[in-house]
Amino acid sequence: MQQARIAGGFDDIFFGTPKGEMYRSHPERNRADYDPRTRVWYQDAQAANKQIITEAYRDAITNALLVTIAEPVKQHGELLGVVGADVLIDQLVKDVISLNVGHNATAMLIDMTNGTFLAHPNSGLLLKPVSAFSPSLNLQTIQQKAMGSSMLELAVNGTDKLMFFSNVPGTNWVFAIELDKATELAGHKTALTQLVITSLVIVLLVGIVASWLMSFFSLMTLHECLKR
Repeated sequence: MQQARIAGGFDDIFFGTPKGEMYRSHPERNRADYDPRTRVWYQDAQAANKQIITEAYRDAITNALLVTIAEPVKQHGELLGVVGADVLIDQLVKDVISLNVGHNATAMLIDMTNGTFLAHPNSGLLLKPVSAFSPSLNLQTIQQKAMGSSMLELAVNGTDKLMFFSNVPGTNWVFAIELDKATELAGHKTALTQLVITSLVIVLLVGIVASWLMSFFSLMTLHECLKR
């Protein structure tokens, strides 16, 4: 587990059993009253019977903001337990907001499970509903625009903005870019077309990284757990 955590760049990798036992790549984080069977990552993965990504939450041990990739492990149809890997929100935020998406443009990541921001340059909006950014923003509108690859026009703090959305493959996340309308109209269609192409490339890369992390996690943790 420790090797998988280091190789995958996860904050922690762990294995919870149906008996309530808990094994971690950070054994010092274990505590006597921690029962994995009561945790969302364990219950959701067991109920889905497949790999899942949780909503963002604050870890009960470290108090850090993170998401967990979790998957049930079975042998001959019998549940051996659930493996999980933690990905820190701090790192996710840094990766997204550091993307160069153009002049007067901002990148963000939205969790469509609960309609909150996973990543945004404004730290005050992290884990807040999208309506906190603009009352005109809601999950239905975001999904419609993402499926149609069309722009959304809205006003934010009295300034006209354009927003572009795209689903991140393999996740329930949407990558979004906020643009200043006046800036984009100055360059007109050429700049806008380049931005859309750049956005799609970024989404593809994010999807590839997310897929690799989940696949790597599944293979490594399954191997380690079955060795026990």
